Amino acid sequence: MIFLWVIFFLVASWVAFNYAKEHGGLPFTKKENSAIQILKERFAKGEISEEEYEEKKATLEDDEY
Repeated sequence: MIFLWVIFFLVASWVAFNYAKEHGGLPFTKKENSAIQILKERFAKGEISEEEYEEKKATLEDDEY
């Protein structure tokens, strides 16, 4: 009986992981990507200068490690 629960748990974990990967990734990776994406969008809209963009981008990249 325990063997069936282990099999069920492994299958459920595999399904959940693949679903998360296909639908936007895992939560902790999405935050980092979204911060860079928001910065790029603000620069593209002209809300921030190139100097501000480079400064903030460097700060975000430093925080990744």
